[in-house]
Amino acid sequence: MKFKALLLGLVMLLFSVSIATAQEEITIGALWLDASEFYTGVARGIDQGAAAQADYNITVLGNNSQGDAAIEAEQIQTLIGANVSAIIMSAVSETSSVALIEEANKAGIPVICYNTCIAQADAERLVYSWVTGDHFQQGGGVGKAMGEYFVANNITEPAIGVISCERYGACQQRIAGFTEELLKLVPGATIVDNQEALEVDKATEVATNMLTAHPEITAFYGEAGNMVAGAAVAIDLAGLTGQVVVFGHDISPTTAQLLLDGQIVKYINAMVAEDFGMTALRLALDAIEGKPSPGVIYNMTPVDFFSSDPAKVQAWIDGQSG
Repeated sequence: MKFKALLLGLVMLLFSVSIATAQEEITIGALWLDASEFYTGVARGIDQGAAAQADYNITVLGNNSQGDAAIEAEQIQTLIGANVSAIIMSAVSETSSVALIEEANKAGIPVICYNTCIAQADAERLVYSWVTGDHFQQGGGVGKAMGEYFVANNITEPAIGVISCERYGACQQRIAGFTEELLKLVPGATIVDNQEALEVDKATEVATNMLTAHPEITAFYGEAGNMVAGAAVAIDLAGLTGQVVVFGHDISPTTAQLLLDGQIVKYINAMVAEDFGMTALRLALDAIEGKPSPGVIYNMTPVDFFSSDPAKVQAWIDGQSG
């Protein structure tokens, strides 16, 4: 009797081991546009989603294209050569990235864009889905928040410096939405300078030069998280804390802490990076499984973070350690 029980236990153990090891092995390629905290968050979301999968053991081959079309081309070719099951990417260019995605399609590899992609007409025929948001609306959210701040503080003719990323279509849409909504509330507002700076150090340098050339600057608009952080550093170094403020995009550990401090950064309109990553991974798995696309444009909803609501900001920070 004891022998039969032992034998039954052994059979059940072997069965459970076989179930546990029955996960399908797949490899997914992922490209980040740069090394900013936003893309670090996207990578974290992809990794979290992969770790939670019961049916797959997923290896993620992550690459940073550095916003360089040549580097992106080399990385895509490497992923195609590795015969990955899908590619998740934030495209460098609406035009030059088209041929790369066509190559992936020819190799039978579905492509999921997030944040940036190729032009929509090309995405319609080449991309399984594009996880994005309405960037015009997002920029409008920042313009509205900044306008309300000026109205509340009786500032009728503010001078604004823009730290931008307008080589990308998303940022071009953001500045258009920002300008439209800001001028509705504060018709006397003027953008006195607009310069590109993709990394924090460069954004700090650009914002510092703007403050020197335009001492009348009242506020900065940062079109992405690195721009927000760089402008905040420049204001602090110039001794203008409490006099010049920053509004912009992307919640990250850095921008969240700046919001909690509350003296310089007043508002962030954020597409939560981790949600982007998890959603892109889920869509990649759907594509691998042959499920129909939910539509080329998969819009995410932005979240408002105000320095005046520190509890909401702290809740986001607390969630990062979970």
